[in-house]
Amino acid sequence: MPTAQEVSRSVDSSLSGLGFQRRGKTWTRRAGDLHDVVNLQVSKGGDSVTLNVGIFDRACDQLCWGPGERSISEVSCAFVERIGYLVGRTDLWWSLEEEHTPTEVAEAAMRHAIPLFERLSTREAVADALQRQPKFNWSYPFPKICFAAMRALTGHRDEALLLLQKVQAAGGGWAARAVEVEGRICGF
Repeated sequence: MPTAQEVSRSVDSSLSGLGFQRRGKTWTRRAGDLHDVVNLQVSKGGDSVTLNVGIFDRACDQLCWGPGERSISEVSCAFVERIGYLVGRTDLWWSLEEEHTPTEVAEAAMRHAIPLFERLSTREAVADALQRQPKFNWSYPFPKICFAAMRALTGHRDEALLLLQKVQAAGGGWAARAVEVEGRICGF
């Protein structure tokens, strides 16, 4: 039976040759203004793994959360998706009881994450991908806030402000965040 560490080493051997740096179970690579992110997630039971794939944008992050240097991880990405949803719109976990799991996870990273990074190499492409995610229309407003920040960064300030006003009008805990982001957008 492979361990999560063996899966991590297999992914590392595939991604390190492409310029990714590993920190724990997360790999990052700078690509212009953006950072490509791959994260190995171990299930709560410790018996399976999946990959989270994302795009981090420092400028978008600072619009959303304020100035400062936050660490780059899958949770801080403007766009993030589980690998299974890139493959076929379903969650995909590999069992750590299968000998081929390390190889399959590394191959999935190469076959699905790398082409995604090539397609999402600009802020415009990331914003478009964000808007196309099924969760964009859910009640959880953070993807809309990230989308607004990306639109502002790509010269669509009025559209961004309108979207943030809709988040504010919906109320809830994210309304205050939308007000802060609106202020930062108006300030640059």
